[in-house]
Amino acid sequence: MPLLFRVLLSCALLGISAITALKCYRGNMMRDEPTEVVIDHKPYCVRIALEDALAGIRWSWIREAWGSSWQMNEPIKWPANPFVIDQLLAGLDLFPGSAITREEVASESNPDKKKKLSFFSKSGEVSFELIADGIWEREQKLWSPFPECWKCLQDPSWKEILKTQLWDLDISRIDGILLEFAKKEKKYVLLKREGLWTLENTTLRLSTEKVNKFLALVLALEIDQFLPEQTQNTFALGFQVPDCRLTLLCGQEPHVLEIGKSFYRKSHLRFARLVPYEVIFALPCDFLHGLSDPRALFLEDVWENVS
Repeated sequence: MPLLFRVLLSCALLGISAITALKCYRGNMMRDEPTEVVIDHKPYCVRIALEDALAGIRWSWIREAWGSSWQMNEPIKWPANPFVIDQLLAGLDLFPGSAITREEVASESNPDKKKKLSFFSKSGEVSFELIADGIWEREQKLWSPFPECWKCLQDPSWKEILKTQLWDLDISRIDGILLEFAKKEKKYVLLKREGLWTLENTTLRLSTEKVNKFLALVLALEIDQFLPEQTQNTFALGFQVPDCRLTLLCGQEPHVLEIGKSFYRKSHLRFARLVPYEVIFALPCDFLHGLSDPRALFLEDVWENVS
């Protein structure tokens, strides 16, 4: 009797499950709306590319080997803004859950006139067409509203997509400053020994407070404007013989900034170039004031020695 009861109970449960499944199927078939699709294409991205045929844009970012930082590879080589990369990857993660099938988009979307955003992994590629009201994945006919985090791609700018801070250095690690003024044939080497700054080949003691204030200003510098179209115009911008070549030394590791002439006589900007990158950009030039004579700029005041 117990065995027969268990058999009858199992049959009843199977019948209920079948009826429930049939109702759900009929309900879905009767709905006149797109079918939600959930797919899994969240690869470990190693490259991202943005193409805009109308604007003649092809931008490409690559992930640095064995790390999470990204660098723009085309058309210039420069560290990418990590916030923008996070936005792009976040949009990729959101897409499967928000995608729906829309057959009609295929006829409306013209890949030759739209921006194309592609994500590459070692195993494959996922590409989207950026259309007016959303994004279109042509291969599987999937459409999704335009992700809020991809709004930066609608009108991208160099200053948004590239990192604007020159250096990510700890001021305590800097133990040397090299200032070269080739046009004036002058060179100054500042060295830090046991926490005190001195000017090489002199007995002058420099003010640690003044040197650290200058370093803090330099490390806080941010690019005011990228000028990638000027990379072939270095002679006219004064980079054959830069006005100033500033090198920060961290042990044996040099960080070099070349500074060219100003746009025009009353300009508040200077052309600059960070070695080894060939990208030209503009910087505020206030920090150069008085730098041509570091002995006067950094010299320890007499009152500092008075206790």
